[in-house]
Amino acid sequence: MRLHRLELRAFLAFPAREVVDFDALNEAGLFLLTGRTGAGKTAILDAICFALYGQVPGTRGIRRLRSDHAELDEPTEVVLELTVRGRRLRVTRRPEQERRALRGGGRTLAKAEVRLEAVDPDGSVALLANRHEEVGQELQDALGMTRDQFCQVVLLPQGGFQRFLHAPTKEREPLLRELFDVARFGDLERWLDGRRVDAVRAAEQAVRAIRDVVSAAAHVVATAPEGTLAAPPLDAERDPAAAEGWLSEQAVVAEAQATTATEALAQSVAAREAAEQAHATARDLHERQAQARAAAEALAAWEARADAREAARVRRDAARAAAPAQALVAAWEDRTARAAAAAQEARDALAAARAADVPLPALDDLATVAPALGALADRLRTDAGGASALLPIEEQVESERLAVDALRRRADALARERTADEERLRTARAAVADLEARDRDAQAAGDRLDALRETAGTAEVRARDAARRDALEEQVRTAQLDHTDARERAVAAREAHQTLLRQHLDGMAAVLAARLRDGEPCAVCGATEHPVPAHDHASVDADAVEAAARHADELTAVRDRRAEELATIRADLAAATGAAGAAPLPELRAAAETAAQAVAEATATAAQAGAVAEQLGERRTAVAALEERIRAAALEHAALTADADARGAALETDLARVRAARAGAPSLTARVASLTQAATTADEAASAVAAAVRATGEAQDAQDAAADAAGAAGFDDLPALRAALLSTAELAELDARIETYDTGLVERRAASGRPELVAALAQPPAAVEASAAAWRGAKAAEGEALALREAAVSRRGQLRGLAQRLTAAIEHSRPLLEQRALLTDLAELATGRGAANRLNMSLSVYVLAARLEEVAAAATDRLLEMTDGRYALEHADDTAKGRSLGGLDLVVIDHWNGTTRSPSTLSGGETFMASLALALGLADVVAAQTGGVRLETLFVDEGFGSLDDEGTLDGVLEALDALREGGRTVGVVSHVGELRQRIPTQLRVERGRNGSRIRAATTLPA
Repeated sequence: MRLHRLELRAFLAFPAREVVDFDALNEAGLFLLTGRTGAGKTAILDAICFALYGQVPGTRGIRRLRSDHAELDEPTEVVLELTVRGRRLRVTRRPEQERRALRGGGRTLAKAEVRLEAVDPDGSVALLANRHEEVGQELQDALGMTRDQFCQVVLLPQGGFQRFLHAPTKEREPLLRELFDVARFGDLERWLDGRRVDAVRAAEQAVRAIRDVVSAAAHVVATAPEGTLAAPPLDAERDPAAAEGWLSEQAVVAEAQATTATEALAQSVAAREAAEQAHATARDLHERQAQARAAAEALAAWEARADAREAARVRRDAARAAAPAQALVAAWEDRTARAAAAAQEARDALAAARAADVPLPALDDLATVAPALGALADRLRTDAGGASALLPIEEQVESERLAVDALRRRADALARERTADEERLRTARAAVADLEARDRDAQAAGDRLDALRETAGTAEVRARDAARRDALEEQVRTAQLDHTDARERAVAAREAHQTLLRQHLDGMAAVLAARLRDGEPCAVCGATEHPVPAHDHASVDADAVEAAARHADELTAVRDRRAEELATIRADLAAATGAAGAAPLPELRAAAETAAQAVAEATATAAQAGAVAEQLGERRTAVAALEERIRAAALEHAALTADADARGAALETDLARVRAARAGAPSLTARVASLTQAATTADEAASAVAAAVRATGEAQDAQDAAADAAGAAGFDDLPALRAALLSTAELAELDARIETYDTGLVERRAASGRPELVAALAQPPAAVEASAAAWRGAKAAEGEALALREAAVSRRGQLRGLAQRLTAAIEHSRPLLEQRALLTDLAELATGRGAANRLNMSLSVYVLAARLEEVAAAATDRLLEMTDGRYALEHADDTAKGRSLGGLDLVVIDHWNGTTRSPSTLSGGETFMASLALALGLADVVAAQTGGVRLETLFVDEGFGSLDDEGTLDGVLEALDALREGGRTVGVVSHVGELRQRIPTQLRVERGRNGSRIRAATTLPA
């Protein structure tokens, strides 16, 4: 894998477009990625990882990829061109980000985008995929590495590998699992352990089945009579054979107990049957004696009803004597009821006539009332005829009155409409006046619009200049503070350098003074006398003085940059102040808003000119139409009023005649109907009175005939005859009662004289209770014998079945116990548990240990070169102590003294070299293990500051330089000053107030 070109836009520390030309860096082979801490060096590595995997390295914890300094219209985007397996690809990614909305001027959230393109040698580009899943799969197939593997083997995190070098096994193992795919071995471990768990569970179930059978058998044995069956042996659950023998013995004993219980049950059944027969005989005698007593009591009770039977016979004979006169009595009752009904109808008819205000005659004699009512009806019909003759006049009067009322209502409506139109006319005239004023205003607004726009533009420009002026004033204050701070730090650094220089020179003088001897010449001045030799001072070496000088130079350069920045900002402030003046920003903004508001109002007013003119014409037309309507309404109102007055006078004359004929009725029609109804009511009352007179005579004739029949039948009067009468059903009921009594008397006398009942009364009372007690005792004894027999038979059957189940359970458990032992040994071996695994290593850790051994071998090749053949890394598989797992230890071999050391004993520089060699070795092994992709671009991140001498640094750089063989490019990420002198090809990240920039540079080696 070789990188060619990286383009960043608004990504992390870089607010604008930045381009990294890796092809130019590839020509050098080794380059330095440098910059101040926090400038954004690692952001370049993040961009590479984001382009390939859509995410930055997981250890950074970055959520927001968009630069905080970027302009809103600048999209966040990363474009990476690389060659993988001989194929040149271009990846373009944009994360989810806010952008300016196409409508409304606000912001909207844009979804993440990705494009993967193939770049042919002729420069043509072909789209391969633009969906996240497809692009991810294409790159995964091409690279053969996950994001975590890529970050470990291409973006070598130096600090992470130092921790890996010193970490114990439990911390080293997770990283190795991320880098090397040992999932299938872990799956095998879990599969074997799962099989072990299943086998243990199955074996436990089989043993539990044996225990359950023994427990069930013990429970059955416990139900036997005490001392008849033996309890199970104590070791029955642990010794299946002993349990099987014990259960067989108990089954034999239970068989004998069942036979004995069956014989005892047969004897109990015979005793119960004899007692049952004796009880049945006693119960039969008791029942016959009770029947005899009941028959005698029933006969006595029946004979006590003889008086009632005689009274029924006398009532029946009287009814038979009165039966011939029953028809006459019924006729009399019918005529009497009809006469009462006719009289009531006559009274109702007379009451209805009174309610209708019919003038009735005197009612002293009903026989004379009927003719008087007929004459009254004739007179009422004559009056109705006279009123009917005036009906046509009444109809004309009513229609004419309605016509006059309609004329008056129309005249009133016209008056109201004219009043409303007059109000509308006043409103329309006012609207015309208002529109004429608005038309004049619109014309005036159009005339002054250009001047208002010019004023508003000028005010807006001054407000923007004032805003920039105020911002620059704040920047000037900040820049002044930064310049003052930089100046003070530069002065302090220069003073510190002078102090160290004096101390260094004093130390050198003291060294020379210590070598002076009396009489010997001084090496500096040649004098043989040394009156005042320099005293001993604290020694300061030349490196410290030089470092202080470099530090002072750096701070002086910072001071100069701060001075330049301050001068630039002050110049910008002077220009902004000249354009905006001294007026405050709020005042200028208010003036700009006021001017803009005046332009908006004038524009709106001028835009209304055409509409106002059109409305004015419409309103003037409406005024003319209203004036014409008011004049026409006044003429029509006068004509209608005159016509209504003339027709009203003629109407009053006709109304006087009609009112006299109505006689108080609401209308002549109602008067005619009232007279006609009164005549009809008088006729109906006359008919009802005549019918009542006739019905009363017929009722009297029927009463006389019924009285004659009662005397002939031997009754004292008509009421006595009516009391003796019975209906056919009542007479039949009396006959049935008499016959029932006679039949019952014969039956009860026969029942009380039955021979078997007479014989039963002659015997002593039956002993039913004693025989019942004997029968219950025998039955209880039979039940006990039956229960004992059933319990014995049940125990025999249960013990037989349990013996068979125990034999089957023992046979079933043998292969399960063997399988449990086998799978337990295999699972413990694969998971690193148990005595068989002497290394205490699981299968997956064993594979990781092999990979680690390969990494240590690859790392040793480079570590020997860096340390002049002194140190080598070696994998150690010492057995872990206690319950912990082992197998992932590393040791350092010191070839100079032949000792084996722990990595934790290495110095800082040695640790750096060892971790660098380990990272490079791991990169080679992972690349080979993931498909053999050649890693032609590598990055080494930090750690060089721990190299304490030039020789060590030379060794490391030589090892890195050796990686360039075959066209490989190595980028060293560091801010160490020495490396800037040793690596001429550099990629510098420069930090500023508004974000960082990337600049390629080439320096000559010192």
